[in-house]
Amino acid sequence: MTIWWVGVCGPEMAVLPAAAESIQEAAVRFEDAYREIVPVNPVREWSLPFDVADRKSRSSFRVVSTFGSARQSYRPGHIHSGLDLVPPRKTKENTGPVPVFAMGPGVVCSVHLGVPHTTVVVRHLLPDGSTLFTAYKHLAETFVDLGQAVDENTKLGRLFTASEAKRLGGNYDHLHLEIRTSFDDRGTASWLTMDRAELEKRFLDPLDFIKKRLLVPASMPEERVQTFLSAARELLGKPYRFGARLADGSIDCLGLLFYAAERIGCGWRSYSVYPTRAIAAQELGGPVPGLDPVARRFLDVSLLRPGDVLWLLMAVKNPAELPIGSIDSRPVWVWHTGIYTGDGNWIHADYTTGRVAEGNLTSFLEGNGFEGLLVTRMSSGPAPKCCLRHHPMARNP
Repeated sequence: MTIWWVGVCGPEMAVLPAAAESIQEAAVRFEDAYREIVPVNPVREWSLPFDVADRKSRSSFRVVSTFGSARQSYRPGHIHSGLDLVPPRKTKENTGPVPVFAMGPGVVCSVHLGVPHTTVVVRHLLPDGSTLFTAYKHLAETFVDLGQAVDENTKLGRLFTASEAKRLGGNYDHLHLEIRTSFDDRGTASWLTMDRAELEKRFLDPLDFIKKRLLVPASMPEERVQTFLSAARELLGKPYRFGARLADGSIDCLGLLFYAAERIGCGWRSYSVYPTRAIAAQELGGPVPGLDPVARRFLDVSLLRPGDVLWLLMAVKNPAELPIGSIDSRPVWVWHTGIYTGDGNWIHADYTTGRVAEGNLTSFLEGNGFEGLLVTRMSSGPAPKCCLRHHPMARNP
């Protein structure tokens, strides 16, 4: 396998670049360790990098050192760009080698440095078409090559044992994990980042990432889901009119959501008519990792659950709101909504036919030029900031 050595001190130890170097200067010397390869398939779900019983649980690892703390090694005062962690069982001297796994599907785009800092970097394709990198540092051995496709079951390498780390004169028997939005520095920002702005330019807090991305929210109890869907189906065939709330027998796409939500929660006036605000406040559930947002070409309807709230996205500016995110690096806004009913279908107030209808989701997305969608999922029910009790939306105008 290929490891880019930047110098040798003794038989094994790799020398890091001089502290006086800038990130850009140091990056040049690591260019040959990088391969520009784009993964084919997006990450649907993430897992912890250890072989533990539950690779989704925060309790399955122990934090050694946090993201963003000051460091005195190499360039004094540089900021810690990752999270140092170990699995719970690795707590005693002479614990056996601990393998390190990729957190999700991707390709190995860099293997650089040497003992004790050997690093494997995996490039991932996200469902919104963007790129993310996970970096795994302090590997005693590496088991992958540049350009190799990997997934959550691929062993990238192993950690040092406590006794091995002791012989090297350091506490290297942990994984330094980085979550990166950019790898333009070719790895050098790991020890040359000197301020918070520079840190946030390339890195995400791995602990925050783990908390938000690993666990997929559960659906509501089946009885509540069916109540929600049944309420929406009461409106089948009703005329579509923008802004309508059944006063004249018409309804719009948000009105359908509010009408159904009223049956399992608060009054329909409790919810924001601005999708960006409603999503941020999680009024109708929290965003589902891997579907928040997802490009149309990457949508796997098997990941949807009946009762999921669907927010359809276009790269067309809505002057009343900020973009909800981006797809293929273009900002997108919510332009239509509905509820997933199962078997690839959804119910919505269809502005193209002028009626509330239930039909195939993928066909509607493709036929109307939507870039993709964002999915929110309620685990117990709606949760508006202010729950109002008032007369229900007219059901039989």
